[in-house]
Amino acid sequence: MKSNDFFTLANGVKIPAVGFGTWQIPSGDVAYNSVATALKSGYRHIDTALAYGNEASVGQEDMNHLDSLK
Repeated sequence: MKSNDFFTLANGVKIPAVGFGTWQIPSGDVAYNSVATALKSGYRHIDTALAYGNEASVGQEDMNHLDSLK
């Protein structure tokens, strides 16, 4: 799969075909640092869910990364 491969969702939005999964990554610094590393490595699709229990840590790094792009 190439880094420019995408899936088109039913609403027409395209998402990267390869994502970084956060299931079973402990909340806190481990999740935050893992997502930071994934984003710095080029991932743009971060898979998360409320059931994973780490969404606050994952979301915080997502927001920090977006702020750094401004």
